[in-house]
Amino acid sequence: MDLTVIIQILSIGLTIGALYALIAVGLNLIYGTMRLLNIAHGELIMMGAYLTYSLFTGMGVSPLLSIFAVMLFSLLFGLVICAGIFLPLVKNRAQSVALNRVRCSSFSASASSSQTLPVLCGVPTSGAIPTSRAW
Repeated sequence: MDLTVIIQILSIGLTIGALYALIAVGLNLIYGTMRLLNIAHGELIMMGAYLTYSLFTGMGVSPLLSIFAVMLFSLLFGLVICAGIFLPLVKNRAQSVALNRVRCSSFSASASSSQTLPVLCGVPTSGAIPTSRAW
């Protein structure tokens, strides 16, 4: 293999590893401070990626420059989700009941955003429902 290919593989691997570490630190921070597991955390990251891509392709903004706008938008969107969905469920409830409600709402936010964000961003879909013929 050529040396440039090896350097590219190493840099891509380090970049993806750093992204996974950043996601893990974010989940750990949320769980450590609020004691709530936000399953929709990945969808917030997906939303940031779609927004960065849309700014790059639609307006020609460099992805490095759009990081600040995307971080601010993601912060505000996360605060809206926390204040609008999670905190009302936790307030004045028994701890186990509140955590189960937060888990359910987090799963529903994850499922709905993972299905609507690609459609809103114009990702082409086949329209067919994926099925498995494994069984």
